[in-house]
Amino acid sequence: MIYYAGLIRKHRITPRFGRVVSRFDKGQVSISGVNSEFSLKKPSRTIEVDVVAVGWGFSPDLTLGGIAGCKERVDIDGTTVFAVDAQQLSSQKNIWIAGEATGIGGADLSLLEGEIAGLAASGQGISSQLRMARYRKQVFADALKRSYPVKDGWRSWAEKSTVVCRCEEVSLGEIEESVVELGAEDSRTAKLFTRAGMGLCQGRICSRNVSEIVAGLTKCAVTDEERIASSNRPIAAPIALGLLGDGKK
Repeated sequence: MIYYAGLIRKHRITPRFGRVVSRFDKGQVSISGVNSEFSLKKPSRTIEVDVVAVGWGFSPDLTLGGIAGCKERVDIDGTTVFAVDAQQLSSQKNIWIAGEATGIGGADLSLLEGEIAGLAASGQGISSQLRMARYRKQVFADALKRSYPVKDGWRSWAEKSTVVCRCEEVSLGEIEESVVELGAEDSRTAKLFTRAGMGLCQGRICSRNVSEIVAGLTKCAVTDEERIASSNRPIAAPIALGLLGDGKK
């Protein structure tokens, strides 16, 4: 964090807090303030841009563990992750899981979890110091999740023409129609009507948004079962071991 703060200052970039990119269209963006519930404040400011980079956290890829039948749970921020024990062991025998797939917590936490998983998998002991280091990082990560939740007000930013699922080009208006006109009562049914989340990424990008939009329209909270179901995908995208190492074949 200190490194990035120094980099921003070096390039004379002025950070703006409490603001979001509320609209992007043909080389222009609208910058709006947001309140504590994530509702937009007026007026907005429009500026010309060449490139827009936005980020709203991370979503772990659970494909391989899901195919292996590892038990999943919903984290405090609504993200679906794998359930593991104190040794990073999953619900499946001889499958240890570490890193973002057990909960987003940063690179340092992932390294600690990986070390613990490696020691456990090789039958070695795990020191109390290592366990405590992991615990401290987990507590800090959980505190961040509780302090900076994404509130439901974000749904008011979108217009009917806003594309929610880019793979299948499904707009907010089409999702609303699936609920209001066609009677969809959950995200699964809405996806069947609209094909939202059924494109190339298989819902990796939009499934949570679709679920929360449908929940807002039906006045029903997104259940843990629904969140877990939307994270399961039958087709994996494997990564070559060489890419995880030095890149040499």
